[in-house]
Amino acid sequence: AVAAAMGSVTTVIGTLVGSYFGYQVGNQGREKATDAATAASRTAVTAAAFIGRDDAPEFLNRVRQANADSTLNGNPDASDL
Repeated sequence: AVAAAMGSVTTVIGTLVGSYFGYQVGNQGREKATDAATAASRTAVTAAAFIGRDDAPEFLNRVRQANADSTLNGNPDASDL
């Protein structure tokens, strides 16, 4: 009876500890992705500030193409450098 009770208790504790660490790891990954997206956005906005009016459409097309080719959009062959 004691072994069965201990088994139940350790199962619950193991589940809670595993959930906690899984949650922590997931948040770290999300935070890194958010930081990378913010940095990329700042880079694009800074670059756009130096683009002339005549070059803006080509610049936007290249940004859209780069976004479409990104692994973040499910393209496994892309290289997000």
